[in-house]
Amino acid sequence: MMSIRVVNAGDGYAYLLRNVATSDVDTSVGTRLGDYYQETGTPPGRWFGRGIAGLHSTVVTDGSVVDKEHMAALYGEGLHPEADAKIAAGAAIADVQLGRAYPIYNGGDEVLAEIAKREKQFRYEHGRRPDTDERNTIAVDAARAQYAAATGFDHASPREILAWVNEKKNSVRQATAGFDLTFSPAKSISVLWALGDEDTRKTIESVHAKCVNDTLDWVDKTALRTRCELTRDDADVFFTSSSSFSKTALSTSS
Repeated sequence: MMSIRVVNAGDGYAYLLRNVATSDVDTSVGTRLGDYYQETGTPPGRWFGRGIAGLHSTVVTDGSVVDKEHMAALYGEGLHPEADAKIAAGAAIADVQLGRAYPIYNGGDEVLAEIAKREKQFRYEHGRRPDTDERNTIAVDAARAQYAAATGFDHASPREILAWVNEKKNSVRQATAGFDLTFSPAKSISVLWALGDEDTRKTIESVHAKCVNDTLDWVDKTALRTRCELTRDDADVFFTSSSSFSKTALSTSS
């Protein structure tokens, strides 16, 4: 069975880091995904797809391990996965933008509009996109006064304000960055795996993995579409890239 979930632009990809890429265990600030995999043996997410060649990258290649900074750039803002490194080396944001920037919807909400305005100003002043901590700080600073006016509480913690902001984001339309496909076998197969001996488990895992890989190959060839940036004279075509995470032996999210 396969279920599909929309991954929204912005921080919509973050749940993959919390609940899929790291086997349902939160990672603390500063913890790299690679460190987690090495310590626990959890299979890492890996890049795949025909469009990867369009990146012209020696870091993000077919089969290479997914890095959370790369996910933040690509799924979060539609930028080249190595946007941070390229910008640090002197590239402009326009140089690492893949197609048109994701549209930002605020539904007429003053708080969301102010946050978007401040993030845009940050990019202009610093020549780069804000990281997660900086985005959180921007959101808290922009929303604190409105939060106090709406709730009557003047001493809210940043966590409380961010939760309030996220509720607002969830109530308005959001741009789509991709889709999360989760593959799960029938319950009877899961029970057989749980009760089976080592050989039975390995056989079921092998069949499950082949089914997932065959499906993703079909999706890559027939369902994925590129993001396009139309200009006056031509059309520059940019790829869509995919990543695959193995959550457990019998449930795979991509």
